Amino acid sequence: MKSIAVICAHSFLWNPGMHSVDYAFRSILRRMPRTVTATFFYARSTELESQPPSAENVELLCSPSQLQDFDVIIYWGDFLQWLAYGQQDWQMTAGPANAEAPKIDNWFELMLLEGADKSLKQKTILFGGSIYGLNARQLKDLRYRNALSDLLQNARLVMMRDQVSAHFVSQVAARPAPSLGCDCALLLDREALGIPPRRPENLPEKYLAASFGRSGANRLLQALAMELASRLNLKVVMMDWFGSEPDSAGLAHRLDIINHAEFVLTDIYHLSVNAWREGTPALCAGRGASYPVGTLAEKKKEIFYQQIGAIDYYLFIEDLQIAIGSDKAMAKYSNRLIELLDESDSLDMVFEILSNQVSYARAKLIEAIEAA
Repeated sequence: MKSIAVICAHSFLWNPGMHSVDYAFRSILRRMPRTVTATFFYARSTELESQPPSAENVELLCSPSQLQDFDVIIYWGDFLQWLAYGQQDWQMTAGPANAEAPKIDNWFELMLLEGADKSLKQKTILFGGSIYGLNARQLKDLRYRNALSDLLQNARLVMMRDQVSAHFVSQVAARPAPSLGCDCALLLDREALGIPPRRPENLPEKYLAASFGRSGANRLLQALAMELASRLNLKVVMMDWFGSEPDSAGLAHRLDIINHAEFVLTDIYHLSVNAWREGTPALCAGRGASYPVGTLAEKKKEIFYQQIGAIDYYLFIEDLQIAIGSDKAMAKYSNRLIELLDESDSLDMVFEILSNQVSYARAKLIEAIEAA
């Protein structure tokens, strides 16, 4: 029996986007032989507060020795190998309880396998992660550069979330990385949730689904939602994307709302990813004048939209601020979006690009696991 260790970022608050990433590996397991088993590993400063819903087998990752007996080790999504993640997110929420070593040393040991045998790194797959914000200041850190390079050079497969990260892999590791990136959540099959799709009760016949909270422009986006709804004769259904319900039913319910919407308006990265995967167009907003300085930075949304050919459906907050200033400007801005949403040929092309990326990435991942 082939055993897989799946290493994920643990959300300290319930985040359906992160759970859609976790559940996506269940979708991969459904396509694998029954002789394959997976254990999910999370790292936190305290004991796991709740069992992540994505697997029966869940462990707290404290040492690379826990990974030794697995046939395949998969770092699954997020920003696990980015120095900014180690210096920021890891310091706040990660690392085993009562660790004597500084947390940054612990990150190097667990997420980059610094000091581990080459044989351990050769069993490793890095899939769907991102280092898109890597910069010269971080790369001049020789400890980080050497540890990252060694892991990337020896890994069985490196397939990043985005093309920018793939570029850095090719530079740092001196080996080409597939540039056809794929977010892990794009591999989610609804069947993995174990809950059949349905139309939620009390929904309007025709509506747009909206949820905001990442760009700081809630009022602007709410005004745009009302404007578009008025012009298209739709209702606005506000989703509580980051609400409670930390289980598969909570995620399934959100996907059901997305599935029956005419389109989605949001500023949340993984809500956009899930919407496009489900076949629902998503207008996503973010600030163009921003830097990729952390895991919640705006640029990851813009890069995703560029990568799937949907950049026309990405809304820059700066443009919206100008449009909201007059009725004439708002009408022009809204009319452009309505025309885009009505261009079925363009939307079909986005979905085709997305499908090609997902099919390629899924096939490469399964091939690498089966070859182990």
